[in-house]
Amino acid sequence: MPSLIQVCEAANAAIQRGDVSQAEAMVAGSLREFAGNPNLIFIQANCAMLRHRDDEAIGLFQEVLEKAPEYVPALVNLGFIHRRHYRIAKAREILERAVGVDQQNVAAWVTLVGSYVNEGCPEEGEKVARQALERCPQAPDLIWNLSLLLLEQQKYREGWQLYRHRFESSVLRLPSWATSDGAPPRLQALGDVRPGDVIYCLGEQGLGDEILFASMLKEFVEAIEQRGGRVCFEPNQRLRQTFSRTFPGCVVQGDHASKQDATWLCPIGDLGSFFRTEQSCFPDQVNYLTVGQRQVFDIRNHLLADYSSRPLVGLAWTGGQRRTHQQFREIPLECFQPVLEQPCTFVSLQYRDDEEEVPRCNTSGSGSVVRVPELTQAEDYDKTVHLVAALDLVITVPTSVCHAAGAVGTPCWVIMDSRMAWREVGVGSSLAWYPGTHKRYVREKLAQG
Repeated sequence: MPSLIQVCEAANAAIQRGDVSQAEAMVAGSLREFAGNPNLIFIQANCAMLRHRDDEAIGLFQEVLEKAPEYVPALVNLGFIHRRHYRIAKAREILERAVGVDQQNVAAWVTLVGSYVNEGCPEEGEKVARQALERCPQAPDLIWNLSLLLLEQQKYREGWQLYRHRFESSVLRLPSWATSDGAPPRLQALGDVRPGDVIYCLGEQGLGDEILFASMLKEFVEAIEQRGGRVCFEPNQRLRQTFSRTFPGCVVQGDHASKQDATWLCPIGDLGSFFRTEQSCFPDQVNYLTVGQRQVFDIRNHLLADYSSRPLVGLAWTGGQRRTHQQFREIPLECFQPVLEQPCTFVSLQYRDDEEEVPRCNTSGSGSVVRVPELTQAEDYDKTVHLVAALDLVITVPTSVCHAAGAVGTPCWVIMDSRMAWREVGVGSSLAWYPGTHKRYVREKLAQG
């Protein structure tokens, strides 16, 4: 008969290899012999959490804590679940208990500090992050979260320097070739570039992030060429056509020989540490992606011919994923009904399937929305970029079309939550990254009129 320790080790090993069912079976069998054991109940709670049975998991973690009030892993996971459901105050209360018990517990600090990111209180979050780093100074996820909190406050110089540690965190990873033996070193400063050097610039993160970072790419290419070097840029495959037209001669395939010949590696997110270290470094007007004028003309003429000659307005009402605050980046389409009653042609910019939602909205109100999924849901994002360029205005929540609009110079109204990410910060109603075209509207204030 295996001991309690052996059962716990075997169940945890099963969880690690993704076999939650086996872990559940082991624990269920052992609880008959070791009834009420907090270690077994903790594993049972973890299994429920992994299956997203969060109410069940909360009850089990609370049962663990009734038996062992200072069981830090249970506190951490319980706090994590409350944070996942945006019960932020409750999550912080539990996580503060955890770090009070064990001030060197990295997981507790990371989850606590993470509860301040994109929550509208970065100043308070920065204080907690610095407190955490005093106790866990080499924790990459703490450094990553502090960088985001600094960028939210537009403390760009330190924020971008810490942002360079993002690939050491549990959130982001460089491709394996970029971390293998013989890979080129990361470029630390423009002054390190020598004549003949090849800098391999690597696209990263989501489409919107990559479009935003590309606002600095022209400056980067010029700075490298002034030093006698050359930039090879590998973007996301879906953006390859757009960037190839904008940066001819720089864009390469992922298997290009320059990857092996590169002197330096520079993920595109590193460009902020070179070119956007102060608010004064942001250009007054941004319009940096080149579009095919014939394609824009054809799309615009098609929409105007088929749907009247009224102004063309694009709408995007959902964005992000659960881990990127999706709940605060979506507005039901029905809420746009007063807008849809205006004398405009409204075009859906949804990249997700809107086949049911748009017709339902069109039959329930006096306004209507046009669908062009062949442009908005295409694998080649260049089609979406051209559609955005053909519009007179974009109204959107924070999502990739927000960045596409800024990149091609289409006016854009961004409806956002007061709990905004660093990409949406700015001065007054303007966005720092797209000051000439974008206006910010906080949806809580809009709801109040």
